[in-house]
Amino acid sequence: MRGARALGILAATVAAVLASALSAGASVSGGPVALGHGAHASGPTGWTCSYTNPEYMIHSGGATLTTQPGAVKFTVTSAPPGQWSDPYITAGYDVDLNSELCNDRVLPGSGSLHGLSFALPVRLGRTGAIGATVDDVTSRNFVGDTGFDIWFEPSPGISTYGTMTNQGAASTEIMIWLSHSGLPPRSANSRYYPVTIDGRRWLVTVALASQGHGKNAVRRNGWNRVDFIAPRVTEGDVTVKNLFLNPFFSYAAAHGWLRRGDYLMAIDQGAELTRGTMRVARYTLAGVR
Repeated sequence: MRGARALGILAATVAAVLASALSAGASVSGGPVALGHGAHASGPTGWTCSYTNPEYMIHSGGATLTTQPGAVKFTVTSAPPGQWSDPYITAGYDVDLNSELCNDRVLPGSGSLHGLSFALPVRLGRTGAIGATVDDVTSRNFVGDTGFDIWFEPSPGISTYGTMTNQGAASTEIMIWLSHSGLPPRSANSRYYPVTIDGRRWLVTVALASQGHGKNAVRRNGWNRVDFIAPRVTEGDVTVKNLFLNPFFSYAAAHGWLRRGDYLMAIDQGAELTRGTMRVARYTLAGVR
């Protein structure tokens, strides 16, 4: 779990109010959100909708983003240097921020057609073959990682940050790093070894709840995190086509890091960064709904 995201957690009732405010093009705490052409979101709590079918939520995560309604993409125009920002595009529930808040949006140029978000949460084994195509472009001075942040819970009712972080070994976060400029592959290491998944080589690190991932003086329980890290990547333009995500889930479950009966809560695609900028130039996701 990233620090910027923790700051951006909203209670469900607050999220409903934000949804109403956003539909009117109003400002929200943490930064303005404008929903015209070239919409932007900024600050820890800033977010907007993709205005596509299916709908995604685009979350600023402490950075300032520009988006284009009707396109599943964004550009980071600025981020606080030296601090972690985590802008991302989310499908499904994500600790109170979720793409269902975008379901009442009328799609541009459609007359009255509304987009619908992905059907999450869903129990593992009941999804389709989840495939993704991504094109992330990082600046030359980029320091961070790009890829996926995917969340699992034993119950679909565990959808708040406070509840999730106190679930201990029951909560699982799977990250798939497509790039990691300036970050050592062993940055989250407690287990570290290569594996081939979906025809590609990955390095695997595991931080289990007993080892305190996410643990602090207030929250005495951590949660499980499994990182699949691309050992060799091309920085700048990071592209992956038709990457199937189910084998990552199966691998984690086979090693006891993920429960086979858990619910897939959210699939996020974007970045964690402390320096530079990036953009999601293309993103497609299939097999969830």
